[in-house]
Amino acid sequence: MKKIILILSLICTGSFAIAQTVINFDDDTKWTAGSASIGGYALDHSYVDGDFSAFGGEALRNGTAVQDGIPGALGTYSWRMRNNATVEWTINIATGGVNTFSLDIRRWDGTPSPDFNLEYSTDLGTSWNLVDIINNASLDNVSDWKTFNGVINNNNNDIKIRIISNNATNERIMVDNFSWFAFGSGGTTDTIASVTSVDASVLENIGTVTVNFSLNQAPVLDKTVDFELVSGNAAILNNYTTQTVTFLGGSTSASVVLDVTQGIVTGSEVLTLQLSNPSSDLVLGTNIDYELTVNEMPTGITPCSELFFSEYIEGSSNNKTLEIYNPTAQIVDLSNYEVRRYNNGGTTPSQTITLSGFLVPGDVYVIANSNADAGILNLADLASGFASFNGDDAVELFNVSGNAAVDIIGEIGVDPGASWTVGTGATAEFTLIRMATVDAGTTTWLGLGDTQWDVLPQDDSSNLGVHSNTSCTASIPLTSYPLASSLTACLGDTIWFSHNSFGGTKPYTSGWEIDGVQTVGNELMYITTSAGTISVTHAIVDATLASDDSVFTIEVFDVPTSSFTADNVLCSDAITINNNSTGNTITYAYNFSSNLTQNTFDANTGAATYSGSAGGYSITQIVTDINSCIDSSNVVGTITLPEDATFILDNSICDYDSIGLTANNTLGTWSGTGVTDNGDGTGMFEATGIAAGNIDITYSIVGVCGSSETNQIEVLQSPDANFTFSSTGSTVNFTNTTTNDIFATAMNWNFGDGTPTSNEFTNPSHTYSASGTYTVCLEIVNGNGCSDSICQSVTIQGIGIESNANSTFSFYPNPSNGLVTVVTDKNIQLEVINIIGEVLYNNSISGTRTIDFSNFSKGTYFVRTILNGVTHTEKLILK
Repeated sequence: MKKIILILSLICTGSFAIAQTVINFDDDTKWTAGSASIGGYALDHSYVDGDFSAFGGEALRNGTAVQDGIPGALGTYSWRMRNNATVEWTINIATGGVNTFSLDIRRWDGTPSPDFNLEYSTDLGTSWNLVDIINNASLDNVSDWKTFNGVINNNNNDIKIRIISNNATNERIMVDNFSWFAFGSGGTTDTIASVTSVDASVLENIGTVTVNFSLNQAPVLDKTVDFELVSGNAAILNNYTTQTVTFLGGSTSASVVLDVTQGIVTGSEVLTLQLSNPSSDLVLGTNIDYELTVNEMPTGITPCSELFFSEYIEGSSNNKTLEIYNPTAQIVDLSNYEVRRYNNGGTTPSQTITLSGFLVPGDVYVIANSNADAGILNLADLASGFASFNGDDAVELFNVSGNAAVDIIGEIGVDPGASWTVGTGATAEFTLIRMATVDAGTTTWLGLGDTQWDVLPQDDSSNLGVHSNTSCTASIPLTSYPLASSLTACLGDTIWFSHNSFGGTKPYTSGWEIDGVQTVGNELMYITTSAGTISVTHAIVDATLASDDSVFTIEVFDVPTSSFTADNVLCSDAITINNNSTGNTITYAYNFSSNLTQNTFDANTGAATYSGSAGGYSITQIVTDINSCIDSSNVVGTITLPEDATFILDNSICDYDSIGLTANNTLGTWSGTGVTDNGDGTGMFEATGIAAGNIDITYSIVGVCGSSETNQIEVLQSPDANFTFSSTGSTVNFTNTTTNDIFATAMNWNFGDGTPTSNEFTNPSHTYSASGTYTVCLEIVNGNGCSDSICQSVTIQGIGIESNANSTFSFYPNPSNGLVTVVTDKNIQLEVINIIGEVLYNNSISGTRTIDFSNFSKGTYFVRTILNGVTHTEKLILK
């Protein structure tokens, strides 16, 4: 005997409706381009439809062009996310809460690696909850569209849902067909049976052919539908008789095997089979036919049978509504119907909408203007600008598969002026309700409205959402049809129970019993508290106290436990994951900071390694067990790198020069031959006095992660410039006596009398035109690129009369860092000359005087004194 839950003292009036909204992104008028064209990537494109809005990215509006064999949009348009790390595409729903939602997603092509999070927020984006990870695994490693579902169950007015990129090398995805159920609804639809196999053409010796069927959702109990031969010779299929297809509870697939008989086909025979006679708790989809071609081996509207308009409101402002009634004994697929509006006597539709969903016997479907009053919108199944008719616009209900109109209000092609008269009212500024005795629509108006419609005042919506009919009274037994958001759950999950029960006499009272606890209501939210099998009973009682019930079970699984450590390798860029998670056949995923690099990862063991620059990094582990139960945890890994002791050094230096030393940081100490450390991370290398060869210079940093680096610099030997001379009259012969010239590349002679410089590599001779003392200089550059210079005084006599004077002159120190002390016992003229003969200093000097040459460049200079026309020259080195 069936167990009936009867709590008559709690019987509620009213009916339960599923408030589902679908956004398919196909309306051009609802797209707004942002800072780029709508077909180009931008952060500020948007799609707004009433309380729904979608924006962000970067993203663009995608069309239907096929990519990797799959359409880029399921309707006219979809969203396409860009392939970069900054993608954040957001949906906002401002309708008073969301129960469940779904959206269709496909990847760009067959080879990418998309990595996005699907998340939602109930606190205006302050915090986000993970729904799913969108990657190759969750997309089943194919490019086809896949539906992702989420449960929010929150009544906040603003709910946000987003898709956000996880990494810098992300690939593109497309998004389409977003739908949601309002808070308080079960989030379920009718169970639809369809043929999934494509038509086939075979030879008669094929043997057998399997035809597959599917349901859009897994039912709780077993469901059946017939598969009958509607045309063709049954003998070809071994005397085929109608087969009953059974979908087992919890399953969405079934099949039938056709046995093709060999030897009886002449030419070609076409057999058409069709789904029919669904059990009272199933409906047929749009794809119910299967056509099999077997080739020879070579040698008008009847009462209560069609939908019709049951209510018409042409109210004030935007309060405009159409109601459609199902007088039949079958659940009707509304996608087979269109509603067309003909404005102001037009003969072609001004606007057409295609309906969706399924309409059970005796129920109504309400179309309301999007801006109607809240009381009307709360009863609407579809809110659309289509419902903007005035009293002079005809509206038509059209059966697409039958290619025929089934009902009409007004007369197509006729402009009545303000409105058509209907009894004591009209099609303008009145509410019209189809009389209870009407059993079918009419395709010819001609004043029939007088006898088919009751007239109520304008804006009277008291009858909206239900229709009374006394002519179509086919008896439909009361049938309990429970629905569950899932037949399996993880511990702590929320399961929504609702029902699509039908038949009997409304209103219904629905009740539930879960493990002995009884609750009255059209729906039930149940949070699982223990693992195991949960027994659920649904009972339905109608207005006549007729009853029916169903019993099914829910399997609840334990969740895995996420646990891991992020071990840091001291003085290294490595982080190693040590996994400690427990559960039933776990797979692993990690979310981590974008500036951290994942070097290795094993999804089956959870082992992973990471690297990055110094700092702390957030790492989240997500574990999923064999039952798709999920847990996550978060740790912070820290990277401490060795100190950077690297530095750059010149390849070589001449033995009289010096260079400053700097490194990439200032924490270390410089050491090595000729090296001076300044104590602030800088130093100096002096080559003076160091023999030619390679010298090691080291920079060392002391500490836990200290380090050091040693580089070499080559000290190059410079020449030691010198020469001798002898004179015969006015001609002087010079002999180069330089040592260490090592393949000299330059030898420059300056004879001190203003004549052009000589660069002879041979020993030169020079003739002077006047008597006097001349400063002769020799500069040598050897094969190392190092140079040296020397100047000597050459006195020429007999050509003119010279005055000569003896004086005492000296200077120190030499070499000097810039300050030079000069000592003389007479007033002399002092000049300082560079190696190319330029006079850089010229002044009269007597006694003892210190002169600052620190602004001169380092190198070799010549000090020349002049007294009574007699010159004397000596070399000065500044370092």
